[in-house]
Amino acid sequence: GAVPDAISESYVGRSCVVVSSIPFRSLEADDRTAVSKYIQRLLAANPENILVQYSYFPIKPFETHHDFLHWELKDVVLANFPPAYVWVMKHRAEKLPTHTAWP
Repeated sequence: GAVPDAISESYVGRSCVVVSSIPFRSLEADDRTAVSKYIQRLLAANPENILVQYSYFPIKPFETHHDFLHWELKDVVLANFPPAYVWVMKHRAEKLPTHTAWP
């Protein structure tokens, strides 16, 4: 598969920032789903974890599968050609997860 099934125990409870320029909108649907779910499991391991995603589209790179995660458009870099959109996925302060069990 495109990604491992499980998150390494060494990540649970540790803070991390994932920086990505993966072209999610260009991936095949199965790969997009697998990679986005893996990233979301990693983010769920700690409420301080975030994803910084660079994209060339003004729309969210992928949909979140959990209501405690959300996207924010942080910047548009017009000096880049084509313009680059800087998205951040992070935890909603009011909806922190009560567990990290994933289907």
